[in-house]
Amino acid sequence: MREQVVLNIKGYPVKVMINYTSKPSRSYHYCFGMINAKVKSNTSLKQIEKNLNNVFSEEIVKNFNQAPFIDGNYAYILGEIERVYPQDNSGLLDKLYVFYKGKKILAKKFLLLVITERVRYYEKIMHLTEHQVKIKQLSAVLGNNHYKTKILSFNEMLIHFAPELIDQVIIHELCHDFYQDHSKNFYDKFREFCPDYKLKKEKLINGVRK
Repeated sequence: MREQVVLNIKGYPVKVMINYTSKPSRSYHYCFGMINAKVKSNTSLKQIEKNLNNVFSEEIVKNFNQAPFIDGNYAYILGEIERVYPQDNSGLLDKLYVFYKGKKILAKKFLLLVITERVRYYEKIMHLTEHQVKIKQLSAVLGNNHYKTKILSFNEMLIHFAPELIDQVIIHELCHDFYQDHSKNFYDKFREFCPDYKLKKEKLINGVRK
C-alpha cells in the first residue's frame, strides 16, 4: 500500500510518498522533488513526520521543490502543465488518465508508449537488440537494466519530466548492456551518447521538470 501526503518538516509543508511494507526496516530519501519513505505498515503519520524531522535538516528542506506534480485536474506531463483526468483525489498515477491521440488513456500506458519509442531510437543508434520495456513504481532508482533477460524498467515518476531528461535515464540503462557497473568505461560510454548527463540527472533528482 502507498499514499502521498503533505507533512510538516522543519516548518515547511513537504510532499511525502509513503510505501508501507511488512518488513521492519525503514528508509527515507529525497528524489523527484519529494521525500520517498518506506516504513512498516503500522507506522503512524505522526511517527513518520517525527522521523523525517530528525533525518532532514532545515537547510535541505527549504530547498525542496514545492510545486506539485499533480494538482487536481492539472499535472506536469513530459515537463509541461497539461489537463489530466484523475479518478480520485489520491494524487497517484495509478488512476490518472491523460488525453492521447483523441482518447483518454492511463498515464502509465502513455508513459510506456513514450519511453518504448525512445528506447527503440537509442537501441538503433547504439547498435543494441530490442529490450522489453516496463513502467514500475521504483522508490530509489530512476531505472533498472535486467541485462540477462533484456528487460528495462523505468520509474513511473518520469512521466512528469521533459523528454530530454527521460532520455538521460534511457541512455544510462542501455549503457549497462556494455558495462554492468559504474566504472570509468561505463561513464565514457554514457558521455558518448549523453555529454551533459550530470546536469540532467541533477534536475531529475531535484524535481526540476525540464
